[in-house]
Amino acid sequence: MSGDEDELLFRRYRMLQEFVGWQDEDAASLRRWGPRIESVFPSIVDDFYDRIRSTPEAMNAIREGEPQIARLMSTLRLWLVELFSGTYDQAYVARRWRIGRRHVEIGLEPSLVSAAMSRLRARLVEALRQATDSDPGCDEREGERVLVALGRLLDLELAIVDQAFREEFTRRDQQTQRMATLGQVAGGIAHELRNPLNVIKTSVYFLTNASRISPEKMNEHLGRIERQVDLANEVISAVTQFARIAALERSPVDLAKLVPEWVDNHCLNHTIVRRLELARVPTIQADPRQLQIAVGNIVRNACEAMGVGGELSLTLGEIDRHIVLSIADQGSGIPPETLRRITEPWYSTKARGAGLGLAITKAILDKHGAELSVESRLGSGSCFTIRFPLAPHASGLEGTVGRASIDAAETSAPRTSGADS
Repeated sequence: MSGDEDELLFRRYRMLQEFVGWQDEDAASLRRWGPRIESVFPSIVDDFYDRIRSTPEAMNAIREGEPQIARLMSTLRLWLVELFSGTYDQAYVARRWRIGRRHVEIGLEPSLVSAAMSRLRARLVEALRQATDSDPGCDEREGERVLVALGRLLDLELAIVDQAFREEFTRRDQQTQRMATLGQVAGGIAHELRNPLNVIKTSVYFLTNASRISPEKMNEHLGRIERQVDLANEVISAVTQFARIAALERSPVDLAKLVPEWVDNHCLNHTIVRRLELARVPTIQADPRQLQIAVGNIVRNACEAMGVGGELSLTLGEIDRHIVLSIADQGSGIPPETLRRITEPWYSTKARGAGLGLAITKAILDKHGAELSVESRLGSGSCFTIRFPLAPHASGLEGTVGRASIDAAETSAPRTSGADS
């Protein structure tokens, strides 16, 4: 979320605090008693995930098995510590909101979230009762005060999670509806062909206007034309399949081998330095034609964002049972108000273009079960990160990282671009 969205969310939270009767004394009471029950947090976490393991509906959202559960248990322990921190500021609310959004992303049902919160509430109330009852210096009023404070805070927690869930679900539902129109709007798909056609036009311009062409230069441009014709044909086939919600044609894909080829096909600006750091990683089961479109859209946008000069960096590695591909540029960056919308169909900040490039990229990656995230700073550039989940039987490979640095300054006839965000 952007800073403005965080501020708006915090204002809503303050309004809810007033509604439930939250007082400064509540925060102080929770801060005072939190450390006294912190020793039971591990058992609360263990009990919670024992219940998760025995609930098939909940386990359906745990796609990575025990490694993911181990990470979630660590997150829950931190969540409990924060719950009793006594500091419930804007940053705290933003973190809680992201937890709710994550529930949608992993497919967790709202009813399970409510049931989970109820179980945590019961265990925390039990721990607080034991702590206050065994403390000679704690009177009945103080014991009741901390329990009331906990109840109010957990009600607020549930309200935040519920709001995040509803907003994210609504956004995704709207996006799904927009994507359904792809099959009905052939004109919108045509923009994907504009980029290879522009490349072909540039080479034809050079071949028809250059006074002296060496055989090497002739072959270079003819080869470029042939590659772009093939690419245009693949775009037509893959996008048509996507529009019809066709099944992926999966095969073993070696990203370390294919990524350099995709960069060559989609970044033709030779004033840009390309830096590739591609580790040897396990192959993934994927549709290489559709992946080239997905990755190619990001690479092309990155090169266009830099204009003349700059560095395009691609890194590939294995992290936490995922193959991670990052694509970074040194362009002007993406404004916060635009960043959250760049994968929406038909949304574009460019003068020309239908706004489908990154929408198609996101849809293709979703079909592969991959995650796309974006970080951007105005004036510094953007970094797109794709995380492909590894199959349970896949094993990591210890290999060297191949580095490639390409720095050229070849110029030819100017070309225009119709790529979309």
